[in-house]
This record gives sequence, C-alpha cells and structure tokens, in this order.
Amino acid sequence: MTKLSQLKLMIRRFIKQSVKFLSLYIDDELSWKYHVDQIATKISKMTEIMARARHCWSIQTLKTIYDKMEFLINCSIK
Repeated sequence: MTKLSQLKLMIRRFIKQSVKFLSLYIDDELSWKYHVDQIATKISKMTEIMARARHCWSIQTLKTIYDKMEFLINCSIK
C-alpha cells in the first residue's frame, strides 16, 4: 500500500458521510438518498404510532394528531 492510499484511508475516517444543513441532509455524493431515507424513517415511525393508537383514541383525536404530524414533516422537508 502506497503512502498516498494510506493517506486517503486516514482522511476518509474523518469525513462525515452526511451533514444536516438548513433542515436538509447533504451527503458526500450530493444525492438525495440519505435525506429521503431520513424523512421516510420519520414518516414510518409516525405511521406506526397512528396505527397503534387507532384502537385507543377517537377519530377526531387521530385527525388532530395527523395534522400536527403533517406539519412537522413539512417543516423538516423545507
């Protein structure tokens, strides 16, 4: 292994693969994949909460929670 390749390996250890900037996740390849994955994870968790709560709460309460969740998701996307 050459010194240049060793140096590249050392640098890669210190570089983050993604950074959150202005509510957007920017990855080292400048693609949207990491950002979309983060939003999908958040939506999935919220959907699971709603599915479990439907047996306990009224429809009106679930609609109110849904509206608040929708607002939170839109804030994180913008």
